[in-house]
Amino acid sequence: EEAYEKGAPIKEICVFEAPSPKGVKADFVLWAVVRPDLEVFKNHGEVNIKEVLRERLNDVSRTLPASSRIMGFSLTMEELPRTTLGKLKRFEIKDRYGPDKEGEDARLRERPEATEEDRELMGSENAQKIIAQLKKHFDIKKDIHPGDSLELDLGVDSLGRIELISCLEKAFSVRLRDEVVGEAFSVKDLVSRVENFLKSPEASTAAQDVEQKQGENYWKDLFSVPPQKENLEKIDLSPGLFELVVGILFFVPIYIFFKLFYRLKVEGKEHVKDIKGHILYANHTSYFDGLVLGVSLPGAPRLDMFFMGFRIFFDVPIIRRLIRVGRIIPIDMSSHLTEALRSSYYVLKNGKNLCIFPEGLRTMDGEIKEFKKGFGILAKESGAKLVPVAIEGAYEAWPRTSRFPRLHPIKVRFGKPLDVKDLEKDPGKDEDNYSVICDGAREALEKLKEVKE
Repeated sequence: EEAYEKGAPIKEICVFEAPSPKGVKADFVLWAVVRPDLEVFKNHGEVNIKEVLRERLNDVSRTLPASSRIMGFSLTMEELPRTTLGKLKRFEIKDRYGPDKEGEDARLRERPEATEEDRELMGSENAQKIIAQLKKHFDIKKDIHPGDSLELDLGVDSLGRIELISCLEKAFSVRLRDEVVGEAFSVKDLVSRVENFLKSPEASTAAQDVEQKQGENYWKDLFSVPPQKENLEKIDLSPGLFELVVGILFFVPIYIFFKLFYRLKVEGKEHVKDIKGHILYANHTSYFDGLVLGVSLPGAPRLDMFFMGFRIFFDVPIIRRLIRVGRIIPIDMSSHLTEALRSSYYVLKNGKNLCIFPEGLRTMDGEIKEFKKGFGILAKESGAKLVPVAIEGAYEAWPRTSRFPRLHPIKVRFGKPLDVKDLEKDPGKDEDNYSVICDGAREALEKLKEVKE
């Protein structure tokens, strides 16, 4: 909310979870109720309030992780209801101004009328191929407008972009650069980028029969390409004495802090004592999760543990120096998820451990949500053992809905390593092995969380 307030001409904004629009593959989306600053529009002589807000909110979305981007908004000229202490009454706001749960149109923001240039661009043979792939692969029933945002309007998330690359490569029989799709924001932008790439000299050298690589070897081939040099430089597989000492000095006071104030208790350390090249996956409940899990590990596995982190949180000069010490892989998960998966695969194949929160988002109610498909892809293609980690009490200590933490006992329980092959089974009609792996791993984590002393 703070980011959108700073980047758009609005007086108030309230963001909450809402059921996803029809034709969008997601259980829920982030929705915003916005009260615009009419004085700003008047001073600039601007009357297209909705369209200007749409553009500005989209601009802010580009700077945020995918999990923090709103996927629609409603407008009101009234002051948003607040408590006597000034806090937003979120449930009342959601009921009064939220999207219509029954009608698709109420969820969709107004679209500007397509220009002659837009109609010409979208009428090309290549554009029609792209639209056909979007509709087919993402099960989109509504008409696609050139101004539609891939993410906000069509529900194409970061993993979906990788799958979209796969579809387009097959449709055009050419190997696309990740940036062509990964950095496209709207349908019009995507079409223009693909058109320009197909006209470039690079396309003539990249043209090939890619159909055989769209099957079971597609992801393996994708991971066989090493991470980019700038990311490899941030992955320290063999830290020196200085990094090891600094790492120990960093974790010890944090461990003492959680032990004293949150009565941190760790169970199942024997399951992670001698692990190499494993994926530790945990339920995402709190702002504390990464730190709590890190200090709960035994010494050797902790030094071999890498964490995935959003680049936006670590692209600060002072913090950037601590990335190698903290074993953090800073990745733009929204537009460069391919690179994130490659870096993760690289770490695992070099015998290091990786910590992942497969839900992506911190839970709103403490319950374990659906795992992202990228987790299943990485698990299957890397062949890494999976270690479920149940974090209890962290949600009560510092949930995502609370601005400040509060004291509450925290417990971390490590489960027995799981073999991906044991989680696989024949997928159903609407499933694939990656989704089945996600479901099996989630079920194992839920059982571990339910274990009583």
